[in-house]
Amino acid sequence: MKPFSDFQFALKAAVRRAVKMAGGPNAAADVVRVDAPRLSRYGNLDSPEFAPVDVGFELDKAAGDPVILRAWANELGFELVPREAAKAAADLAQAAVNVVQGASELLTKTYAADADGVRTPSEARDIDTVAAETEQRVIQLRTLNRSAMGGNRNSN
Repeated sequence: MKPFSDFQFALKAAVRRAVKMAGGPNAAADVVRVDAPRLSRYGNLDSPEFAPVDVGFELDKAAGDPVILRAWANELGFELVPREAAKAAADLAQAAVNVVQGASELLTKTYAADADGVRTPSEARDIDTVAAETEQRVIQLRTLNRSAMGGNRNSN
């Protein structure tokens, strides 16, 4: 038998973890199209057998974690990120950009209002409006960030 590559070792280890996380070979066999002994061979370093793609997919689902898919992604130079996490990160980054844009607009309005040394009531209202909008942007950023802290915590 030809020696296994590092990836093949990693794949067998991932199958073993997925089978264990799915409740062991007998429980895992109930959700895939192969029996428990075959599942054991897929993870056994002395066996040349590897899990077919559909079996790996079902094992990952039963494990509740993409253990096998993560091994593939790692081999191909990718990092698995759940859609929700990627979207949350993008949303948080956009919220931060919105805060910076609001702060920039607030600074511009303030400098323009004070350029002649006199702040009129109209200029003060404009500054207040932009400040309130920026405050809402900060609140949105904090709300999005709190979800990463484990909930909508009220911290000041």
